[in-house]
Amino acid sequence: MSSTVDRSKTYESAPEHALYVVIVTTRLARHVDQNIDAVRSEACPEAIHDLRINLVKLITILEVRLDRIPAETGSALLEDLRWLKKRSADVRDWDVLLSDRKIWNPSGHGDKALRKLLSLARVSRKRAADNIAAAVRTERCALLQDKLCRLATLGTHSMEGIDSGVQRDLAGMLEHAFKAIRKRAHACETLDPEGLHSLRKSVKRLRYACEVLRESFGGSADTLAFQAYSLQQALGEVHDAEVGRRRIKRLVKSQEKSVRRRAKIQRKVLKLRQRRYERLLEMEWKLFHKIKRFWIPPSRAHAITETRGALLPPN
Repeated sequence: MSSTVDRSKTYESAPEHALYVVIVTTRLARHVDQNIDAVRSEACPEAIHDLRINLVKLITILEVRLDRIPAETGSALLEDLRWLKKRSADVRDWDVLLSDRKIWNPSGHGDKALRKLLSLARVSRKRAADNIAAAVRTERCALLQDKLCRLATLGTHSMEGIDSGVQRDLAGMLEHAFKAIRKRAHACETLDPEGLHSLRKSVKRLRYACEVLRESFGGSADTLAFQAYSLQQALGEVHDAEVGRRRIKRLVKSQEKSVRRRAKIQRKVLKLRQRRYERLLEMEWKLFHKIKRFWIPPSRAHAITETRGALLPPN
């Protein structure tokens, strides 16, 4: 596919692209519904992670297209999706930490304090998994699945009158995520952990929006998705190291001195890794902020100031 996109053709093809957005929304609703069933039945070890990814993708679309969906389905559905995504976050963080071999096997298997630390981490991971397993068995989650089924059956009914709003449906997803990133640009200068975490979530949503809309915007969306992914990876490494340090510190608060001493060593390893990835993040950010807003219609292109880089905050 070409790396450039004919903007006029994109917007003239509104009905076809609008139908694609509807199809993707429907598909994601079905995926989330299936992921919930898989987590409930414990049939697939990756079900929780698949659920979390598809939740973020569906939320990305609904945040922009909410007023195109019946009110009784849309706003309540979005609130429930965010609730379930929050319940699944702990499992992901523990899995990242537990999969880090440099943390759990630095000097062989004979370290009793290290084995104790690993055991504590596994217990915490199981507790997090039990929490999401309990969440998908609640009445709230059952009602959420009913809403997902209704969303999945909207189909061509949501096509009525969609032509006039398709430009917003397509470009709006990208613009929404883009502006959220711009608001958090200072986080890469201050390296504030909370700011970087919020920036990472916004970059992830920009990437997912590009992946959802690649058939409408062609190679330009693919290029941006790749750049967003690279930045997301650097932000993710910094975030994971920071979260790992905090989790290990909490694990050993009431443990014996040898376990606390071992935990301090592991946290130091993560701190050094965090510093290394902060340098990588600086490089990725310089590349990323050169991105141009290819989704702006030709009639508005002259109004966009790009001389200092699209992602730099105004003075």
